[in-house]
Amino acid sequence: MSDSLALQALLGLATAPVPKVHLTPPSPSAKSPPQIHLIDAQYIDQATHTVAAQEAFWANHRASVDESLERDRWKNIIRDCEEEGCAYKTGIATHMKTHKAAKHGIGVVWHHCDRDGCDYKAKEAGRLRNHKQYKHNPYRNFRWNLCTEPGCEYKSKQTHHLKQHKRNVHKIDVVWFNCSDPTCDYKAKTASTLKQHQQNVHSIGIRFYHCEEGTCEFKSKTVFFLKTHKLSAHQIGRTGTVCYPCTEVACEFKTKKASQLKLHRRDVHGIGVVWHFCDVPGCSFKTKAEWTLKRHKRQGCVHASLPVTLTNFTAKDVKIK
Repeated sequence: MSDSLALQALLGLATAPVPKVHLTPPSPSAKSPPQIHLIDAQYIDQATHTVAAQEAFWANHRASVDESLERDRWKNIIRDCEEEGCAYKTGIATHMKTHKAAKHGIGVVWHHCDRDGCDYKAKEAGRLRNHKQYKHNPYRNFRWNLCTEPGCEYKSKQTHHLKQHKRNVHKIDVVWFNCSDPTCDYKAKTASTLKQHQQNVHSIGIRFYHCEEGTCEFKSKTVFFLKTHKLSAHQIGRTGTVCYPCTEVACEFKTKKASQLKLHRRDVHGIGVVWHFCDVPGCSFKTKAEWTLKRHKRQGCVHASLPVTLTNFTAKDVKIK
């Protein structure tokens, strides 16, 4: 008997080989149960060489089969959370497991603090270590920084936190920044706060943008306001081009483009308009567009007998009945 047969006889595989079960997931349209494939003992003998290895092999295989069966059991099935008062539902097993752990603490391994009188617990060992380090300090000799002011119980693990507490609460060791204006008593704890005060109140340290037009004394803190001033006061556009104002009496219209000024003069003041008059006796109709005149002749009751040429009509004209 070969070594493989002896090993099989020892495990009872020669007479009753243990099959390997492999689940093949069915197609979406199939309704038959999963097929079961068998792997013979010769394959097992080739894959494993010791009793311990075979035991581990079959243990991993059973776990894989159980996991596959569990996935198949959950497949396309919406299940509700069994906890009382919980309306959560899902069709994915891992989602349900995560939900139960997060919301109900089911399946969570808690790490409890072993210090007397401490009820702290954490889901992660690292968080428990941090808790012990900063709350109980078991790994180092930690010294609190205590506030020495009478009646103050403040303490800090960091020295700069204690200094900040003394400056803000007790006004100790505060370096004041005084305003440089002789008539101002303002002072600040930081240089940035003082700089902001001087800029907003005294205009110190601000770069002004001055208007260069003639004797204009306008100045601004930003380029935007300077451009706005030039546009409104000196008719200078953002690109430096002179605006085009309307020359009609009592008209304050102005624009940066000559084409827009032309449209304004035509539409508002009737300047530069080519009028198209109706040539029918007794009709005073006139229009700025030729196609409007053609539409007038076609629709007007007094011109119904006149021939109408549609050569220059637009699609809009034809649609109008």
